[in-house]
Amino acid sequence: MIMDNPIWKHFNRVPVKEAAICLSCKAELKTTSSSTTGLWRHLQNKHVGLYKTLKNEEKAKAARVPFSVSTTSNQNTSAASSHNSSTNKDNDSSCMQSCPPPSKQAKIDSMFRVNKPWDKNNPSSRAIDRLIVQMIAVDSQPVSIVEDLGFQRLVAGLEPRYELKSRNYYQKLIEKEYELAKQTVKQQLPDDVEVAVTSDCWSSANQAIALLSVTGHFVTPDLERKNLVLAATPIESAHTGEALSNILLNVIEEFQLNDHVTLLLRDGGSNIRKAASLLQVPDASCACHVLQLCVKEALKEGVLTQTIIKKVKGLVGHFDRSHPAQKQLQNFQGALGLPKNRLIQNVETRWNSSLHMLRRYNEQHAAVAAVLSASSGTTLQALTENELDISARLVTLLEPLDEATEQLSRDAESTSVLIPIIRMLLRKLDKIDFAQISSVHRSLINAIKSRFECFLTNEFYQASTALDGRFKLAFFDSSQHEIIKDYILQELGSRAPPTLSVATAAGNEESNYYANVENLGSEDDSHETISAVAESEDQPARAGKTKRLSFLEEFHGIVQSSQAQGPMPAGKAAKVLHDYFANPELLPMSSDPLDHWRNKLRSDNLPSDLKSLIRRYLGAPPTSVPSERLFSKAGRIYEPRRRSLKGENIERLLFLASNMPQLI
Repeated sequence: MIMDNPIWKHFNRVPVKEAAICLSCKAELKTTSSSTTGLWRHLQNKHVGLYKTLKNEEKAKAARVPFSVSTTSNQNTSAASSHNSSTNKDNDSSCMQSCPPPSKQAKIDSMFRVNKPWDKNNPSSRAIDRLIVQMIAVDSQPVSIVEDLGFQRLVAGLEPRYELKSRNYYQKLIEKEYELAKQTVKQQLPDDVEVAVTSDCWSSANQAIALLSVTGHFVTPDLERKNLVLAATPIESAHTGEALSNILLNVIEEFQLNDHVTLLLRDGGSNIRKAASLLQVPDASCACHVLQLCVKEALKEGVLTQTIIKKVKGLVGHFDRSHPAQKQLQNFQGALGLPKNRLIQNVETRWNSSLHMLRRYNEQHAAVAAVLSASSGTTLQALTENELDISARLVTLLEPLDEATEQLSRDAESTSVLIPIIRMLLRKLDKIDFAQISSVHRSLINAIKSRFECFLTNEFYQASTALDGRFKLAFFDSSQHEIIKDYILQELGSRAPPTLSVATAAGNEESNYYANVENLGSEDDSHETISAVAESEDQPARAGKTKRLSFLEEFHGIVQSSQAQGPMPAGKAAKVLHDYFANPELLPMSSDPLDHWRNKLRSDNLPSDLKSLIRRYLGAPPTSVPSERLFSKAGRIYEPRRRSLKGENIERLLFLASNMPQLI
């Protein structure tokens, strides 16, 4: 009978309407008394677990008939054999020897056990639960993905016994996973850890959510670098120095880092500077932020430079807004043999975006000019020959800063790289002299000298550089060598982190804090450690970035480490340091700063007090870029479809997304 179909256990017929109502979701479906295809399809799409259970029941029911028929057939065959046992005995015996015995059929109850859906407390089910939660966090997926038909079908196809739960179930699991991950992060912080932290503020585009990031950076007892996210805490009040200080203090106390913070890297905002002051922790400005301030300050000096940048921004905006213009640009790119790259728009808050915009425009100038010439619907004009020449010179001037920013932003980089980069950068800029942008050129050099002088003279940064096997004392005047070495020797065995004095100078945009910097990076100042480089500045290329030797590799390759040494000091650690400085060989620029000391540790030739010093001075990053990267993830999580997310949920997801790849 039609009503014997198991599908009708889950639907009520409505004969008047020729319809059926699903008992699970109350959906009304059109059907006839003779067809249940639509009902089965509904279960398959909307109630996957129920669908599989019914299908398994059908398979089990169908399996019963062949089983009984096979048994009857065997019995009949046995009866026939007994009738002819005397005449066919030998043949039967031969057949039994040559033919394998029939395979044993599975019992019905075992078939049900194989396909029965797992209970939610089943270990395999719980393991998949956790994998789904980890996928949601690591890939910045919305929790509602568990309700998506495509995801449901994928999971059902991969493991039919696993039943997806509600989104609220997985949301609660995320909270549990967050607490577990936090405990794991705490366990990764050694008792004697000396950690540098970065911090920054982020606000969503609609200003509904604001977060304060805290990332931790340290070197383990095995001299391996660790970078972890400690928090991305919602800011519920005004962003005052007191409020930020309280949030930072709560994070420091939760991870038991009181008296273990060696350095706080932050931007130049007055509120975060005040927060650091209230916490009484050593702090410094992010080197990349300071470099960006130098670029902004220099570009303001050139009236023509500002005109060119504004003009190119307008041209890029035109092509961004006009689809026909963009298509024309692509056509001319193909006709002129240019790369089919999109133009890049300048973004005020993005480092070196003016450089990237001008460099791409220079590459595509011919195609842009062709489109504008062929169009009668715009009054925009391409750059003139003179403007294009100045744009190319600006690119040449700013490219070393772009390279410096990239080096400073690397995950494995340390504060030790900052002084060498600034020294090499000033050396490179001193060798560029373009009359048409002389005001920008000179302003840039003066801004770097002024804003970075506090770093160049700071004992923490000096010691960090000296303990880096890529640099040692090569980037310091000979008069500073013994002073820096004496400072390092005094620090051996010292538990208290050194006091830094770089908090204010780099963060203030208006004042010059150090007037006596005229010779910084000049020929006389650097000839003892950096040999003269013979090079000629040809006319800069207009079509894109020219492939040439990195200026960091160029200057690093010619520096010489000091070999002049005083008398052999007492103590094993002091002797190891003496031999280290006496060896003029430097590690390649691409090396890990910890490589030299890690090799010493493996050969059991690194005293514990010296190892503690290495961990303290080579553990801090030179920038707050880790916090910037964290907020890039925040933007992906808090996208338009997820604007109802609460701050604490964003914090959990950010924490898991950042730390889980290192923990699982």
